[in-house]
Amino acid sequence: PDMKLKLMKGLLTAGALAVAAFIGQANAGVIGLALVVDGSGSISGSNWTLQMQGYKNAINAAIPTDSTVAISGTQFSSTASVFQSMTTVTGANKATIANTFSSQGQSGGLTCISCGIYSAFQDAMSSGLTFDKLIIDVSTDGGWNVGHDPDGGPGTTGTAEWAVANGADVVNCLGVGGFADCSFIHGTGAFSVASADFNDFEKTLLAKIRRETGQNVPAPATLGLLGLGLLALSLYRRRVTA
Repeated sequence: PDMKLKLMKGLLTAGALAVAAFIGQANAGVIGLALVVDGSGSISGSNWTLQMQGYKNAINAAIPTDSTVAISGTQFSSTASVFQSMTTVTGANKATIANTFSSQGQSGGLTCISCGIYSAFQDAMSSGLTFDKLIIDVSTDGGWNVGHDPDGGPGTTGTAEWAVANGADVVNCLGVGGFADCSFIHGTGAFSVASADFNDFEKTLLAKIRRETGQNVPAPATLGLLGLGLLALSLYRRRVTA
């Protein structure tokens, strides 16, 4: 009997931890997703259209409307500019934000990835939002050739390390084609993904955004512990009332 009681208490403890984790995830703060888009001249007009249509479709498909995610859009080439300021996504504004991406003209020019990181970071910091996690998400079909090396140290403005040192959590990257250089990713859990070409871009981006914003979804192991905890609680109550 004592062993059974200890087992049930252990399951109750595991269940309580799982419930706490679940509640913590459900009540997580805003995830900031700063989307930094390559608009350099190496991208053809048709590929630019595929890229920006991919952003529109991925935002519509993957970004939740429960105010847990905020997104921004920054285009970089020889310089960078923010075309969509960091905004919390709701059911009322998601379509408008998505359309802002697909309606952007291409700036052309060289490839200043550090300019894009810097502009997106500054916009996020001036948004007035409190971030549970701030993700700077760069897409590019090449490597930097103007500005600072985005893979430089934390003392150089616009590098991935600089962004993380100053408050971003991670700088991730989506590389398109065989010449893309995503070696600059930085931060705990930072990652890069590869797309063969711009025809494949939307599918890759969609999976990437879902990975980046899926932090509010309990992992299968957590759900299993939650179920065990509820079962143990039921058995324990039956034992007490018997």
